[in-house]
This record gives sequence, structure tokens and C-alpha cells, in this order.
Amino acid sequence: MNRLKAKFHTWTIRTKLTLIMMATSAVAVGVGCAIFAVFTAYVLRQEHVRDLHNLADVIGRNSQAALKFDIPEDAARNLATLETDESIVFACIFDLQGRVLAIYRQQGQPESLAPPVLKPEGHEFDGPILKIFEDVEMNGEVIARLCIQDDRREEKAQLGRSIATMFMVMAVSLLAAYLISWRLQRPISRPILSLAATAADIAARKDYSIRAVKESEDEIGTLIDSFNDMLAQIQRNEEVIRTSEEHFRDFFQNAPIGFHIFGPNRLIIDINEAELAMTGYERDEIVNKKTWADLVVDEQQEMFEQHWKDIITSGEARNLEYTVVHKDGHHVDVVLNASARFDEEGNLINTRGSVLDISERKRMTAQVRQSQQMLKTVLDTIAVRVFWKDTDLNFLGCNQLFADDGGVARPEEIIGKSDFDMAWKAQAESYRRDDRQVMESGESKLNYEEPQTTPEGRNIWLSTSKIPLRDDKGDIIGMLGTYEDITDRKRADLALRLSEQRFRAIADYTYNWELWISPTGGVLWTNPAVERITGYSVAECMAMTDYLGSLVVEEDRAMAMEAKEKGLKEERGRMECRIRRKDGKVIWVASSWQPIYDNKGVWQGQRVSVRDITDRKNAEERLAESRERFRSLVETTSDWIWETDRDGVYTYVSPKVKDLLGYDPDELLGKTPFDNMPSEEAARVSGVLEEIRLAQKPFQAMENVNLHKDGRKVILETSGVPVYDAYGNFCGYRGIGRDITDRKRLLQILEAKNRELESIVYTSSHDLRSTIVNVQGFSSELSVTCEHLLGLLEDIPLPHEKLKEELTTILQEEIPTELKYIATSANKMDMLIKGLLKLSRLGQVEMKMEHIDMNALMTEVIDSMQYQIQQAGAEVRVDRLPDCMADAGQMTQIFWNLIDNALKYRDSERQCTIEISGSVKEDMSVYCVADNGCGIPPRHQKNIFEVFHRLEPEGAVGGEGLGLSIIRRIIDRHGGEVRVESAAGQGSRFFVSVPTSRKISIG
Repeated sequence: MNRLKAKFHTWTIRTKLTLIMMATSAVAVGVGCAIFAVFTAYVLRQEHVRDLHNLADVIGRNSQAALKFDIPEDAARNLATLETDESIVFACIFDLQGRVLAIYRQQGQPESLAPPVLKPEGHEFDGPILKIFEDVEMNGEVIARLCIQDDRREEKAQLGRSIATMFMVMAVSLLAAYLISWRLQRPISRPILSLAATAADIAARKDYSIRAVKESEDEIGTLIDSFNDMLAQIQRNEEVIRTSEEHFRDFFQNAPIGFHIFGPNRLIIDINEAELAMTGYERDEIVNKKTWADLVVDEQQEMFEQHWKDIITSGEARNLEYTVVHKDGHHVDVVLNASARFDEEGNLINTRGSVLDISERKRMTAQVRQSQQMLKTVLDTIAVRVFWKDTDLNFLGCNQLFADDGGVARPEEIIGKSDFDMAWKAQAESYRRDDRQVMESGESKLNYEEPQTTPEGRNIWLSTSKIPLRDDKGDIIGMLGTYEDITDRKRADLALRLSEQRFRAIADYTYNWELWISPTGGVLWTNPAVERITGYSVAECMAMTDYLGSLVVEEDRAMAMEAKEKGLKEERGRMECRIRRKDGKVIWVASSWQPIYDNKGVWQGQRVSVRDITDRKNAEERLAESRERFRSLVETTSDWIWETDRDGVYTYVSPKVKDLLGYDPDELLGKTPFDNMPSEEAARVSGVLEEIRLAQKPFQAMENVNLHKDGRKVILETSGVPVYDAYGNFCGYRGIGRDITDRKRLLQILEAKNRELESIVYTSSHDLRSTIVNVQGFSSELSVTCEHLLGLLEDIPLPHEKLKEELTTILQEEIPTELKYIATSANKMDMLIKGLLKLSRLGQVEMKMEHIDMNALMTEVIDSMQYQIQQAGAEVRVDRLPDCMADAGQMTQIFWNLIDNALKYRDSERQCTIEISGSVKEDMSVYCVADNGCGIPPRHQKNIFEVFHRLEPEGAVGGEGLGLSIIRRIIDRHGGEVRVESAAGQGSRFFVSVPTSRKISIG
């Protein structure tokens, strides 16, 4: 592409115009042909789809009868008519279930060409295949769906022929466009080419009097007129330049500063008189013979090379200082400014430079710099900050220390700034007020203290002095100030005062009795705590000549004197002894002492600190007594006391473990509880205890199996609580273990007896129920027999009428009444036996303990009772319920019975409302079922959970009186509790509690 663009720039304007017109024509024809091709393809496709839909509609109508009467052969014959169309390769008819009823496959098509997936009415393109799905309707009802697959290759061939025709049209159009454009471009290209030839002639001959020939009045004619005007202007400029050149030459030669011109080879090709005077050479000794490098000192040769490169690169150089070597050998300091001239192609024509002699100026500048440097050295080396300002209170200068305080790198950076621009702008107004006072009064202000804010935000203190600055006439032109940082001194003074205050506060108010003992043993100082501990005042203590003899009890005096002697030998130490207070009371004190030295290391005596430890001593005695009581309790209790660390390793074991497991306490120290368990039990218990240990929670009544030293199994009931140190860090567990092996064995025996009793009850109830069934059956038979006998009495004459009346009375009144009593008693007995069977079966059902989502379970219970609830016109409200660990089936029965009772014993005077709620208390999930029914009188509340107890035995509400008994039996098996709160006419609240997590039991 880049090569083509470069070649395009070299073509003549005639070729470019022809090419542009050809390209425009080609794009126009190409876009038109492309639009026609796309439109042709779209129309062909739409006509093809429409034709196939029409064909499918005809086939569908012809096949209505065959499809309606299920004659697939006729449908297939209708499809066979498609063989006249060579583009249709496959067709089939589906019923509404997607089953293929008839198939047409073009001859020569492979058997693998199978019916497609049934789709809704419409069409789709699958590569070269067009698929049509058409509903077959009859009387407005869809009875089948027809699919036709058409090969679109003929359509594509037709489209290809159309495209080939368009290409031929494009070729002919482009040929015609080329012939026309070649002819039409000539009126534009000829005058432009003529103008170009004229410009080339002028450039070659440098003759600006030549003019281009104008051929037309269009834009090209205007261009030729402008070109000719430009030539006339150039011709006039040439005359002006020639005059200017003469003036420049005169100025160049007679200028008071040096001028020179370097050629491309760096030789001096021209130089004026002023620069010749600087060098001492004649013109013919320099021109075309020397370079600038030949005129400067040797050490500036490399600098010149670099400057030459910079001039060639940037086109100019400013204020370059050089040292020129005069012909007689002395040096001349000059400043060089130079610029470069280049031709149109960027080639260097020459460089022009001006040279100014600065030798005298440099000498004076050096003297001034030396003086300034000396002043700067003085200012930067003195230990105070120095600054000076003008009458507008702006800084004129400062030394380095002041610049550092102001947060700038160099003193020069502060010039022109004010105090408001500095880090201490918070104090700026105060500083400026002092400045104005000094300049307005003309009097100095010396050695006063003031604050300052540093760039880091710290506050420091200054000792400042300010004096007015005057000129040689005595007029005030500014202000000079100095200051020094006295922060450390101020801080040291303040620290000393604070230290004295703190020492006095600590010494006078510390809780301990503090003393300063001199090297000779006398009391130099004591704090007021002496009165609290000894009862003596500070003055009384200071007056004691022998304070140890006056205070320490006689039994401990020798020990105290020995401690005093150690202190006088510059030794450290501590002791505990008893002293007698001023009121005669004896107390325990602990004292410690250490030597005191001054800053030169000279011993100044000893510091003694005394504190009252009477309470600690008494506590130690009580602790010893408590430990003895604890030891006696631990060794005599029937339970085993133990402690473990945070890793579960025994750190204490009471002697009772010998009776429980046969081990001495020392044998278990360093072991874990799992070392004495069977492997299966250890795995089970360790998993449970690990959860408890991570939560650092107490546990109670954990049953676990341990191995006695002799190998037999011992069942322990263990409880424990977490232990923490004084900082609240978890340290381990402390607890007790109790042998419940005998109790568990008795419980197992009791459970076996209960199962045996339940089996007896079940068997007896079952046998009794068989008897009751017989009584009920034979009573019914006897009633039928009595009716039959009554019928016989009507037909059989008896010798005595009175006998007939008596038999009639017996058969019609007495026997039916007695049979009614028998049936009632039998039904009641049957109900009681059914209840006993329910209770016995409840004890035999194996419980499946699992985690229960009570909200989901309660939803199922209420849904199953929806009919009873609607019949009663009741409203049931359920709060968010906690989960529990229980048997799902039995929990369903509990709440079914409670809701059923609430519906049965509702108050007919008001709408029945049942509210179900729950909470968690001490690892138990507690659920409440509350109603606004009739309520339970107090006399019945203690019996309602008993078997067969009913509030109204002969009332309108039927039942066996077992619902609440079953609930209590289920709750007992779960290890929970059930209770009731109720009052007559005020409704009832039944509370049911079950575990929130699985109970810990023996494996």
C-alpha cells in the first residue's frame, strides 16, 4: 500500500484525473450491481419459500381425507406427486404426536435421509436445503403437519448467472468510463502542465521576469494570474534584498561588537574589525584558515565540538562563554551567540555569530561573588538564623539555617515571599506587626521569645532580635532579623519542672511508703504514706533516730538490722517482716531497697519501698486452709475430680480414680481421657468433645465407656466446665466423673421389663379384643334372634295369652335393653383396648433421630388438617420455629394431636384461633401451641396426661382419652418435657420441649 501511495505521487495530473474518474465510475457501478445482486437473491429466496408453502398447502388439502380416515397409503401417493419437481429431495407427514405417517424420498437419495425433528409451522434454511413445515387443517382443526425439503442448488445457479451478467456490464461500463475520462481531463490538465513547465524554466534560469500564459478564466486562470503576481513581487524583493545586503555589510564591518560567519567546514569565511581586534590577527590570517576552535583555549575544544553539534541540531545557541587566546598570548573572555542557515534540503549553508568582550565584567563579577561568598559563609556558619526584608515586608534574603526552617532548599528561593507563604503563616501577622513596629519606630527589638510552626507542623520557640536597615542617607529601607531555636532549652526547663512535679506527685501520693536513707543510715526523706502504714506522721518518722528499733517487732528485728547492713554496703535486697503500728497493731510489710547514685556515680544512700502485705498474708493462710479443705473433699468424695490442659491432657487426677478405674493418679497424668477408652468409643467421644472444646462450652452428664485397669468396661457420667486464666485465656477443662455402670445395668433391666410388660399388654389387649369382638358379634346375632322370635309369636297361637304378653315383653323390651348395655360396654372396652394397643405399639416403634426443619414439618401438618380447620372455621398462625433433633413421624403426631384437641374443644361463642411459636432455652427447643378454646379447669390439669382421662367422659366430643398420653409418652422417649397452662373459659397453652441437638449416649 505504501509503495502504491509513493507511486501515485509521481504520476502526472493527467493520469491522476483519469484514475479518479475511473475509480468513481467503478464504485458507482459496483454499488449498483451489488444492491441489484442482493435484491435478486432476496426475491428469489422469498419466491422459493412462497412457492413451496403453496405446494405444501396443495399437498395438505389433497391429503385431508387420507389423514382423517388414517389411510397412509393415499397420503404417500399424494406425496409421490412431488417427483415432478426435481428440486424436492424429501417430504413427510407427521401426526400431532410427531409420528411419521407418510414419506417421500427423491429417487437416488440415500436411505439415511430421514425425517427431521418436528417443528412448528414455518421454514428454515439448513445449508443448501430449505425445510418447509405446513399445518394440514380440516374444518379449522390442525390434523397433521407436512414437511418438505427442497434442494436450493438451482436457485444458487440462477443467482450465479445473474452475477456473471452484472460483471460483464461492469466491464463494458468501465471501458466506456476510461475513454470518456481520457478525453474530458485534457482542458484541466493542459494549463496546469504548462504552468509547471514555466515554473521549472524560472527555477533553472533564475529569471523572475518570465510570465506564464493564461488560457482560461476559470480557477486555473486565477492561479496563473496569482503566480505571475508572485513573480513580480519576488522581482521587487530581489531589489530590496540587494540594498539591504549593502546596509548589512556596512553594519557588519563597523559594529562595536565582534561578528563572524562560519562555513559548513567550520572555517571562518568572514569576520569584522571588532572581532579581529579581540584576537589580534589580520583578516588574511583568519579568513578561510582558522576555525573557532583554533582561537579558544585548549580545554574548551571539546565544549566547542558539543556546541557546534547543538547549533546544527537546534539552529541557534545563546550566551556561550569562551576564553579567546589573543595573538600575543593573553586571554580574552567573550560571550558567543550563533545561529545556523540551511537550504531547502536541510543542508547547512553557514553559521553566523556575535562575540562580546566580557573580560572586565567577569573580573568585577568575580570580586562581587567573592565578597558575597564570604558574607554567605559567615551567615551560614553562625548558629543563628538571619533574614532581611524590604519595606513591603517581603523577604530579600536569608542564610541557610533560615531557609531550612522555611522548608526551602536554598536561600535564593525565599526572595520575594512573605511570612504568609511560609510554614509559620499562623504566626505571620504577629511577625509582621513586630517588623512594622521596628521600621516605623526606627528602634531595635531585641531578645524576645515567640512561637513558630515548622514545615513538619511542630511548634518551636524562638529568641528573636530585629533592627531597622538604613541606606547611606539614613533612610529605613527594610529590616534585619535574627533568631535562635530555644525549643530544646524551653523543653528541658519544662521537663525539669514537670519531672519535679511528677516526682512530687508520685512520691507524695504513691500507695507504698517510700524512704530515702542516707549513707549513715538516717532518714533523709519519706512520703505521706508512712502515716497510713505505721500510724506515725512524716515529722514523727523523720525525728526517729532508730526507726527499725521503733517499728520492727522484736522477733524480726535481727533480720531487719541485717538487711540494713546490706543496704549500707550498696547492695540490693528485699524482705518481709512484722512492724508495730503507733496504735499497737502488728502488721506484715514487704520492703525492698536499692542504692542511689548521682550523675557522677557517687553513692547517695538507698531508696527503700515498703508496702502493707497483711491482707496477702491473711489470704495465704486462708488459701492454705481452703486447699486443705479441698484436698479433704476431693479425697473423700465418691466422684473422680480431674483437670486437663487446652490439649485435653490430664494435669490433675484425684485419688478416687483408683476406685473407679484401678489406676493411681500418677499413671494418668500426661495422658488423655481417650487413652482409657475402647477405640470405637474414643473416636465417638473425641468428635463430640472437639466441638465442645472449640466452642469452649460446659458439658453435663456425658456418658462414656472406659476400660478398668483389669480390662472390664466402666461406664462414667462426666461433666466439665472450661477454665480460664486471669487474662481470660482458655486453659483447659475441670470436671468430675461418676461411675454409673450399676445404674445403667439397672436401667437396661428396667427397659427390658418395660418391653416385656408392653409385650404382655399388647398380647393381652389383642386377646381381649378378640373376645370383645365375639361378644359384639353374638350380641348382634342375639338381637336378630329376638326379632325373629317376635315374628314367630305373631304367627304361633299360645295356650295362654298372658304367656304371650310376657314373652313379647321379654323379647321386645328386656332382652334388647340388656343387649344395648352389653354392646355399649363392649364398645367402651374395645375403645380402651385399642388405646392400650396404640400405647404398646408406640413403645415398640424404633425412633429415627434426625435434624428436623420444624417450619417445613408444621406446614405439612397444617396442610394435612386443612379440611378440619376449614370445617371449624379456625385460624392457625405459625411463628418462625427453631429446628430440633427428633423423630419426624412422632413429632408430626404430637402437633396433629394438639391442633386436633384445640379444634375439638373450641369455644362456640368465638372464632377458634390457634397460635404456634417456639424458642431455644438451654439446648432445648421449646414449642407452644396456644388456643382460645374452653380451657381446662385446675382440677383436671394434673390428670390430663394420664391414660384414658377425658374432660367430659360422656360429653359431645368423642375420643379415647389417649391423645395427651401419647404426647407425653413420645416426649418422654425424646428426653423432653410437656406441660400445660390453662384456665376455664380462657383457652390453653401446651408447651413441648425436645433437644436441639443429638443426645450424647453410650456407643
